[in-house]
Amino acid sequence: MDISKLLIIGGDSAIAREIDFGIKISHKELDITNANQIEEVFSKYNPSAVLCLASIDLANSEKNPSLAFQVNVFGLYNIAIQTKKRNIPIIMISSGAIFSGQINNSFSEKDIPRPLNIYGQTKYLAELLIQQITLNHLIIRTGWMFGLTHKKNGFTKFIDNLLNSDDNSKIIATSDIVGSPTYIIDFIKSLKDTIIQGKKGIIHIVNSGSASASDVAKEAIKLLKSKRQIEPTISTYVSGQPIRSKSEALNSNILKLRSWQEALKEYILARK
Repeated sequence: MDISKLLIIGGDSAIAREIDFGIKISHKELDITNANQIEEVFSKYNPSAVLCLASIDLANSEKNPSLAFQVNVFGLYNIAIQTKKRNIPIIMISSGAIFSGQINNSFSEKDIPRPLNIYGQTKYLAELLIQQITLNHLIIRTGWMFGLTHKKNGFTKFIDNLLNSDDNSKIIATSDIVGSPTYIIDFIKSLKDTIIQGKKGIIHIVNSGSASASDVAKEAIKLLKSKRQIEPTISTYVSGQPIRSKSEALNSNILKLRSWQEALKEYILARK
């Protein structure tokens, strides 16, 4: 596949800004809830494939469910219809948030999703729609991303705060929810390879192993040789916040990446 002609929708998103290939277009250039606009943009760029990164995130999906369904579900539906019409691949990024289970669970491509929150529900519905509309699809599920260099939010912000704080401050981190810490450099490389190879279906791209925020904090402190104290805490549901599964951890039967501990070590060394 000619990835120079890959159209990246949501080109100003955190992940998109780390990608070094394709044609990036922002929300200002394309509203994916507008089917006519999508057709115009596709005619303009004549893409070889489409990667959709336009999405309403976890927190904002809970605050505005209607918008989350419009963008995360119907927006993807609109794009899938156009890719089907042009016989080109559609690639979407999904999440471990579509699963729910106990803290010792980890989910492969073969496991059946059971989302608990609005974000997970919209992502799973988008997956189902895409699979029904076109066989020419690639659904990438990923984990808790760190190492982002442009938009430092979410898990990246958590880890960067660990590295930037002084040795006298206490780290408070949750211990009762696990996910798949995933280094953005490993993710982008694997994503690029997967697209070039023309893979289809569902693939999990995550660093190996699962961890809680507390586990990651302990590993970072060990690597930094710091004396900081970690105070594990339990997550509590607050009205208006998303309900989270005890496990959002992913594994893959298709693609094996290095462990999150190895990736974290490389990131910390690079930061130094």
